[in-house]
Amino acid sequence: MSTYGYKHAIVVGASSGIGAEIAKLLAADGCRVAGVARRLDRLVDLAAEVKGILGEGTVVTYGADWTEYGSHVVDAEAREV
Repeated sequence: MSTYGYKHAIVVGASSGIGAEIAKLLAADGCRVAGVARRLDRLVDLAAEVKGILGEGTVVTYGADWTEYGSHVVDAEAREV
C-alpha cells in the first residue's frame, strides 16, 4: 500500500504536465494508476517510462476525450505496458 493509503488511482489528463507528474509520483509510491487522456500515444509513453523506472507495469492507459458535451471514450481498451 502507498504512503497515501491508496492501492489504485485514476489520473485524468495524465498524458502531460501536472497529470503526468502525479501519475509518476503515485506509481512510484506503490499505487496502480489508471491514466486517462486524449493523447493515447503519450499515455503509452508515460506507461513505458514508469515501467523503465519501476521495472513493472503499474500504469494502465485509457484514451478518452471529454472536451465537448456528449464526448466519448476514444479507445475503450485498457492498455497495460
